[in-house]
Amino acid sequence: MGAVHGVYLKYVGLSAVSFAGYHFVIGSFGPLEPLPLASSFSDGVRILATSSSSSDDASSLSSSSLLPLARAATAAMLSYSTFLNGTIAVLFQLRRGMSLIGKDTKKGTIPLWSYVLLFPFHGPTYAYTYLHTKMGKMRPPSAAP
Repeated sequence: MGAVHGVYLKYVGLSAVSFAGYHFVIGSFGPLEPLPLASSFSDGVRILATSSSSSDDASSLSSSSLLPLARAATAAMLSYSTFLNGTIAVLFQLRRGMSLIGKDTKKGTIPLWSYVLLFPFHGPTYAYTYLHTKMGKMRPPSAAP
């Protein structure tokens, strides 16, 4: 029973890691330059460039012009993961929230929409359960008497 009480800490930790990842991606700390906010895109920074400003440039859509879009998408996903896993940790402590993930109270099943919408919760949960099960089955060889 004691192990069940610490399960919510997995979601607290996941929320904290997502929060740190979010700040790393937007450039609050680390080697990346700060990601420009939406209000500063008028300064000539383009998230997705479909044409080059110079006509003699052979590559009109370079990978460097897609980088801010990828960073913004990653930041949005990490922000969503931070909020979702933090909320689930709080609801776990309050013993509420099974309806949030769509769990059927009679059958115990979870619908497909929940796996799609709440992927930052379900993905790590399945990965942790898989690894925990694999690690639990690993036994050292017993010594012969």
